[in-house]
Amino acid sequence: MERTRLRLRSALRFGSFYLEKYKDPIIKILLVAAVISLGLAAIHGEYVETIGIILAIVLATTIGFWFEMDAAKKFNVLTALGEESPVKVSARRQGGRDREERRRRGRRSHNRGG
Repeated sequence: MERTRLRLRSALRFGSFYLEKYKDPIIKILLVAAVISLGLAAIHGEYVETIGIILAIVLATTIGFWFEMDAAKKFNVLTALGEESPVKVSARRQGGRDREERRRRGRRSHNRGG
């Protein structure tokens, strides 16, 4: 019973996340274009453009949804890894020679007294 509830919640979350993609301004413009095209198609009897626009909308939202879900999964994996073991990062700026020259300059100024 609990497992079924978790699956239902997960499905609802995915569904609402997918429907959220239709709030994108470009998708809204395409939806308006589809409605206008459908109206004109009803008059002229040619539905090819309307079908093309609707397919473009579904394809764009599905691909966007797919990539965002994939990115979210990868982010969760990275976050889990980061919590398990801290990452140590070291940076090297301006190469080794510049660092050596700065050390030498620092020694010279200390030797001169200022």
